[in-house]
Amino acid sequence: MKSSGGEPSIRVLEVVAKAETPLHVGTGRHYGVVKECRPYIPGSFLRGAFGTALIKVCCVKPEYIDNHSECPSREECPYFRLFRDEGNKASRIIFRHAYPRHVGCFGGGVYLPAPRNLYTCRSMHTRRYSFEPLETVCEECKERLEPFRGYVCSSCGTLTKSPVRFQRIAYTALDRSKGSAAIILHIPGTEPYGTLHSVDVIPRGFEFQTHVTLSKDVMDLTELVVKVLETAVPDEGLGGSKSRGLGKVSLRVKKVSDVTSGDVEARASELDSENFTVRLLSDAFLKEPLLKPETLLAYARRAYTWVYRKGAPSLPDVKLDAWVVSTGVMGGWSLRDGRRRSIRPIVEAGAVYRYVSTGSEELSKALAALEYLAVGGFKAHGYGQVRIEHF
Repeated sequence: MKSSGGEPSIRVLEVVAKAETPLHVGTGRHYGVVKECRPYIPGSFLRGAFGTALIKVCCVKPEYIDNHSECPSREECPYFRLFRDEGNKASRIIFRHAYPRHVGCFGGGVYLPAPRNLYTCRSMHTRRYSFEPLETVCEECKERLEPFRGYVCSSCGTLTKSPVRFQRIAYTALDRSKGSAAIILHIPGTEPYGTLHSVDVIPRGFEFQTHVTLSKDVMDLTELVVKVLETAVPDEGLGGSKSRGLGKVSLRVKKVSDVTSGDVEARASELDSENFTVRLLSDAFLKEPLLKPETLLAYARRAYTWVYRKGAPSLPDVKLDAWVVSTGVMGGWSLRDGRRRSIRPIVEAGAVYRYVSTGSEELSKALAALEYLAVGGFKAHGYGQVRIEHF
């Protein structure tokens, strides 16, 4: 990223992650005795491993490890400076989801969740974007166009149902309390599966790309952040079955870029604030499936003040014109609390919302800034990442 002048507003670290051993990034779902694996690394996994490694590197008062806000050294502590108010609102470090790199793409593209309004034929010769069901067939293969569910390369546009070819590893389930094999029984009262179970894994050597964003007031910690990412996080490992040899990941900070107001304005000049779509690049924790205009504007104003470090702008009215969304639920594990998070509803990645407006320069800037922040809850964990587009 080449700076367009002005004082830095945020700093973005472009990071490449490589699986040095097979990697299991579980979804929490099972198919019989097989544990499902995601084809990407959630930002929450990277954030948790980074936070754990950072504490080991910089903590000078381990007696306050469970209550950082009471630590007398908190204002000088890098962990406290980066992670204070870490719930959702004021995080100073944001981890994006790490999506698979497209091997062989000359533009260095990354596979991102495809928009939900994309239709293709089975052979993917033809593609159309529509917010209404299509009754169209491909002129080449004569197949009917169907909604596409998969990933699209951010550079060359190549489509794929899954950017990762998973491998499967079988284990014997262990009952650690008895020191013997355990009988797998997922649902009480049902027939037991036996003692074997399997996990789908991302193969060794697979590479992903992500971004870590630092706010202006912690840019002085950049060197430490890079050092922890590259030298300490690999020792923590990512995902499941780390005790069985999985989850060894190397991280390399490929590029460090300062984003200025000029960079945001350059991106804003590419946007049409009168007719635009918002595509979710990652699952979003929203209060309801529809990203209502007033909610979008509230997030856009927050992003604007975050980048420009001044009062919220006056933005024109926006109307939600069309949308294609799907919903689900998500849980997870809280390293800070040492327990499972409660199950919450999500809007799944790929959701698309189309808006119309009278437009304004300030709205374009706010939307451009929103691409650097996010919408919804748990933004610092990689959720709610958006791309402003025009179809």
